[in-house]
Amino acid sequence: MENKINFHLGFTYNERRRSSLVGVEGHIGAGKFMVLCGCSGCGKSTLLRCINHLIPEFYEGEL
Repeated sequence: MENKINFHLGFTYNERRRSSLVGVEGHIGAGKFMVLCGCSGCGKSTLLRCINHLIPEFYEGEL
């Protein structure tokens, strides 16, 4: 069985009105690397927190 990460998600922090992530999807194959780049405030850190299960474990909101 090949290990990989698949995701399709959206997330809104409790204290915000706007969603931080909307309809983000992708996959990372086993042994592969992913580069994530973008403007300040576009959701890079939020996406990584979702992938690492820090959201919803340590950050409240709607996943």
